[in-house]
Amino acid sequence: MVNERIDIPAELYEDEVVSFFADRYQVPEEGKVLTLSKKTEGIEVPMSDFMEYTKVPIIVYYGDNLPETDERPEIYEWTRRLHLMRQWAGMLNDLGGDVTVIHLPEIGLHGNTHFPMSDLNNVEVADHLSKWLHEKSLD
Repeated sequence: MVNERIDIPAELYEDEVVSFFADRYQVPEEGKVLTLSKKTEGIEVPMSDFMEYTKVPIIVYYGDNLPETDERPEIYEWTRRLHLMRQWAGMLNDLGGDVTVIHLPEIGLHGNTHFPMSDLNNVEVADHLSKWLHEKSLD
C-alpha cells in the first residue's frame, strides 16, 4: 500500500482523527516539499482532498524510541517520520487546520513503544488524549 491513495469514508473522520506513530499521510499534488533532502514524500492527492483534513481536529502521537539527535532527521526512520509529520501538520495548520503532533517525551512521558496504550504509562497517555478531546469538545 505504499504510495497508494487511501480514501477514508467521511463517516470515519467526521469528528476527529487520532493517530499513534503515523507513517503514511497525504500531501497535495501541487508539489509541496516536505523532506530536508527536497523530496516530496507522502501520497499525492488533489488539493481539494487535502483540504478535507482541515475540517477535523487531528492529533498524532509519537513515543520516545527515537535517536537523540536533530542532525539530519531524515536518515533516522522514526525521527524522520516525526519530522515529516510536523511538516505535514504545519502545512495543514497554515491552511486553517487544527493538527497537533505530540512527541511523548516532550510532555514528560517516557518509555513508550509503538503501542502507547499497551505501555506501563498507558493511563497517562489516555489522560492526555482525554484532555485533548475535552479541549476540542469531542468528549
